[in-house]
Amino acid sequence: MLTLNGRVVLRRTRWHCPLDGAETPIDRWLDAAEATITRGFCELSCRLNQGSVSFEQTADNLWRAARLKISKETLRQIIEAEGKQVQQAMQQGAIVPDWSAEDCREESGAAIVYCGCDGVKVPLVTEEEKKKRRNKVRQKRQKRGRRCRPLPRRKPGADNAYKEFRVGVYYQQGMQRKYVGVTSGDCQAAGRMLRRMGDQLVIAQADECIGLIDGAPWIRNQMELHGLTTRIGLDFYHLQDYAQRTRLAVFGEDSATGKQWVGELMSDYKHRGYQAASDQLWDWRAPQFLVHVL
Repeated sequence: MLTLNGRVVLRRTRWHCPLDGAETPIDRWLDAAEATITRGFCELSCRLNQGSVSFEQTADNLWRAARLKISKETLRQIIEAEGKQVQQAMQQGAIVPDWSAEDCREESGAAIVYCGCDGVKVPLVTEEEKKKRRNKVRQKRQKRGRRCRPLPRRKPGADNAYKEFRVGVYYQQGMQRKYVGVTSGDCQAAGRMLRRMGDQLVIAQADECIGLIDGAPWIRNQMELHGLTTRIGLDFYHLQDYAQRTRLAVFGEDSATGKQWVGELMSDYKHRGYQAASDQLWDWRAPQFLVHVL
């Protein structure tokens, strides 16, 4: 058995009774009957694989970090199997959060939940890349000069190098609690996912559910369609991004005045609140608007 502490050899005694059947007492201690890889090793493999570009790199990181030796092919099978189990559990609704909207009460006594959603590009293996990898494996086999077992049937590759996935998240203001969901479907699928996650969190019990998004119309439309939020606003990251774009358009790249302007504006948003920043924008915009009209 491959464990986090290396390989462990176990001798299993199976007891059999004609009336009650067979039993192996040590299986109660093991992760699963006759398992050769522990759950701890699977978890460590999946965690290290998140920051790797290939299963070969993950296998090398396992060896260097924990002195655990495993082939890249076996590692691939483990990680893909874990991913399929999680995906199946999500589809069946077996994975549920361990908190609800009632747990997000602030010092004021109000239960406030925040909701966010965005699209991300995920790299995929194309059909052409799959064929190249299969040819490399065949060439290596030919160089060995001995007969090998036939290769398993090749899985079809993706039609594009990247595919857009949509990520939804509910969280408490201080990030003490967070619930994340991912879908490869379109915006309608993302809306249904957010509604399902909201039902699991019982957001109807929250005094407020505030949506913080990047301003994309499809996100706002889905949140309003399913009645997920009481208010929708622009998150601070994209607010600052739009302010920087305004600075570049009005003042230019190297203008000290522009840098001071955007710095004061974002400071007002962060420390003094929306109304103070809005008043500053109106005071700054009004003279320019009048000059443009004249």
